Amino acid sequence: RSGGTIQQTPIADVADRVVSGVMQSPVHRPEQRVRFECKKAAIGDETIHYLDLARTVFGVGNQHTLCRLNKILCENMQDDLHAGRPFSSVAVRRVDNNMPGIGFFKCANDLRRFGGDDDAVGFVAQEWAAYRRSLGIDFDDDAAAVLC
Repeated sequence: RSGGTIQQTPIADVADRVVSGVMQSPVHRPEQRVRFECKKAAIGDETIHYLDLARTVFGVGNQHTLCRLNKILCENMQDDLHAGRPFSSVAVRRVDNNMPGIGFFKCANDLRRFGGDDDAVGFVAQEWAAYRRSLGIDFDDDAAAVLC
């Protein structure tokens, strides 16, 4: 606060501050690293592709690491549901259509958060907005109040 008003800072600056603060905490386990990378992407209003995330978390992107990644993403979705949070896995997208993969929708359906007949694009947009809001990001006019 400065002079009784909240200073407005561009989202990119807020993201840099939050990410640099979070990055000081070591993230060792793959499950923690996946959640961290999803959060980092959402703070920057970006998404991350499956193969890139596999390479970041496991050091290599291949069929084996993609299978491990999908298992972790679904487990995170279960944790998010039970904690009453939006799905953090919504930050992970396919290269070809910038949508989550079929495993995301299957897991969301199994968890009864998404029905097969629902609008997939609308569901993803709602989850993305809810996830970003849950991180304290106010994106009304591409600016956010600095959160302490």
